[in-house]
Amino acid sequence: MNSSIILAGGESSRFGKNKSLLELDNKPLITWVISALANFGELIISISSEDDISIYDNLIGHPHKFIIDIIHKQGPFGGLLSAATASEGEYIAFAPCDAPLVTEELYEILFEAAKGAEGAVPKINGYWEPLVAVYKKDPLITLLETNLKLNKIRLGLICETLDIREVRSDELAVQNIGPEHFLNINTPEDLEKAENIIKNRIYKR
Repeated sequence: MNSSIILAGGESSRFGKNKSLLELDNKPLITWVISALANFGELIISISSEDDISIYDNLIGHPHKFIIDIIHKQGPFGGLLSAATASEGEYIAFAPCDAPLVTEELYEILFEAAKGAEGAVPKINGYWEPLVAVYKKDPLITLLETNLKLNKIRLGLICETLDIREVRSDELAVQNIGPEHFLNINTPEDLEKAENIIKNRIYKR
């Protein structure tokens, strides 16, 4: 069994509201991400508060469960650990709620690449994408717990410490997956860029 986790517990000071509910092509960002991950085992939404449950419940048509991030002020590390600990899968797919252009084909490649390793992470234009990745549950939890105790919460530690399979751009290109699929919506300009990508059919769902 595998698991899929969407990280939706962060705050957005630039947008002044819940970023995952921003609309792209008339659909909330989080629903784009759900469609990419829904077929990979249990679906978990990592949130920051019980108040978020009622907001998301009406948006998610697939079977799912919520995990509240109980480790605050530790960046993505807290959300990763809270959700991973509650998951049941041997391997876990992660995606942030503000990466609407990720695809099911991308995660198929990552799950396949992770077999026999402790994870698979894309490396795009020389940079790791540690939050758009697949990890083996037990080694990931051990690493997160160890580094949180040491107050070391740099995401790069995951790729530097675990036995990670690097997934290169040329491997992804076989499925027409390019750098645009890893776009995070952090500003209104990013949202406009995503809209243009869809409009110009550069992006294929």
